[in-house]
Amino acid sequence: MTERLPNTLKINLKKFFDTRYGENPHQRSAFYLNQEAKDELAIQSFKKIQGKEISFNNLLDIDAAISALVEIGGGKPASIIIKHTNPSGAAYGENIKASFYNSWQKGDVLASFGGIIGLNRKIDGKIEAFCSSCLKR
Repeated sequence: MTERLPNTLKINLKKFFDTRYGENPHQRSAFYLNQEAKDELAIQSFKKIQGKEISFNNLLDIDAAISALVEIGGGKPASIIIKHTNPSGAAYGENIKASFYNSWQKGDVLASFGGIIGLNRKIDGKIEAFCSSCLKR
């Protein structure tokens, strides 16, 4: 290994959005993207249904949810709820609504507060409303 690493590394990123706060509430942070990269499993490819503005910790939870769902695979409808990079609920179901409901009801509802929900199927307005109604209980 005689190859040397460069003294300078230039990365061209564009700010996608400011986060609500950094790792701690008194810190600032932002989410930056490589405009040339196209990945359907990248964080920016997903939709926020409801809740406060995204924080740095939420970005970590989104990444953990994506990673978990990739490991689970797409064979069956699956749902995972992540809070501070730990699952507080995860389940399969006969459909995506059932998988979410199972992960919500059979998981730790209190630990799920403020967490990230990851689903491995596209959803419609009815499923969005159902998920939101569960979160408001």
